[in-house]
Amino acid sequence: MISFDKLLLLTFLAVSLILVAESRGQILLEDDENELDRLLNYINKPPIKSFQTENGDILDCIDIHKQLAFDHPQLKNHSIQLRPTTIPKWNITNNNDSRPVPLRQDGISCPLGTVIVKRTTPNDLIQDQRLKAMGLRLAQYKYSHYGARGNLNLWEPEVSPTQFSLASMLISSGLNEQFQGIRAGWIVYQWLNRNHTRLYTYWTTDGFKKTGCYNTLCPGFVQSSEREESKHGSGHFPQEGFKKAAYVSGIELIEDIKLEGSMGPPLHSLKTVSSTPNCYKAIKKPGMGELWANAIFFGGPGGCTF
Repeated sequence: MISFDKLLLLTFLAVSLILVAESRGQILLEDDENELDRLLNYINKPPIKSFQTENGDILDCIDIHKQLAFDHPQLKNHSIQLRPTTIPKWNITNNNDSRPVPLRQDGISCPLGTVIVKRTTPNDLIQDQRLKAMGLRLAQYKYSHYGARGNLNLWEPEVSPTQFSLASMLISSGLNEQFQGIRAGWIVYQWLNRNHTRLYTYWTTDGFKKTGCYNTLCPGFVQSSEREESKHGSGHFPQEGFKKAAYVSGIELIEDIKLEGSMGPPLHSLKTVSSTPNCYKAIKKPGMGELWANAIFFGGPGGCTF
């Protein structure tokens, strides 16, 4: 196992637009019911209890030891650590809001010893096979560290039925095929929540070549055809600033292996990259106070083709 002092992590504040389109390779076909049924039976474990949300999703309470992750051969006989051994000591400012934000509707709670998992549908599998990253706006800070956090403001940009827009924080190591990363943030995607902003996660261990798990799905990526890009962030360019553009503020890193104390990365060390600057941009836009000392604004109106 790689020790913490030998593990180099690169933190990116990643803002990407993902295009969903028809695949040029082999993908799951809508009429391939046998294959879909086989995958659904494999992914959806027998629930102990189930709920239906206001948006029509079905949430299952699954035995914590029988969830899909433990079907991986490297996690056989794995001991689950329910609480971290060390909790990072973040800097607290007057700008921090300690009020809890509910992430699920009232009345949904699973029994002790179970975890809550969205039930996978045939359409989830079909759409997951058509993901392709087309536009990418990055703000990155490279250094050895052991944790990070930031504030993402939420937007609901207009996207077409075949596209979605997202903003997330990504922690990663390695390059190209050795790229490993895990990200979390918000996403607007019709197939997930009828074009409403939604929490999402994603990971890969080989630069998205063969591995990759979007929320609890792990079929992988395929090539896709070109399409016109949609709005990103709030739909406004970052130069328009606060109240109009999407942003990430309050960026902090944990660089001590003991997880004692956090710091904001120096503004000069942050780098922004936009693969399609005529469509979307990401810029450093510092402001007053600790919360805005190293803020990143991003977004654009879209309407570009590739």
